[in-house]
Amino acid sequence: AHLRARRLAGGDVSVTWVRCARIGGDSWGAGDPPLGPEGERYRIEVLDGAAVRRAVETDKAAWLYPEAEQVADFGGLPSALTLKAAQLDAGGRPGLNKRLTITL
Repeated sequence: AHLRARRLAGGDVSVTWVRCARIGGDSWGAGDPPLGPEGERYRIEVLDGAAVRRAVETDKAAWLYPEAEQVADFGGLPSALTLKAAQLDAGGRPGLNKRLTITL
């Protein structure tokens, strides 16, 4: 999963990860692992302890957490974020998730 996050110059946070294969196992060679026929979909959660401050879904292995949403969620720009990312199956159910706490 290799979940990563970094604060950009304007205050937004860029979150990226490496997706896992849905069929055929992960590739050890060059290129992305294979996807199933349903494509890809992810759920990202921004946590504050056990509480979910924000949950979003995306069809890319990347998400931008805008500065304005951070202020709405935390009352200011947080110095650290705890994120959880999971790939969703065709029925919308999350698979294994990756959790990361990062100081920004």
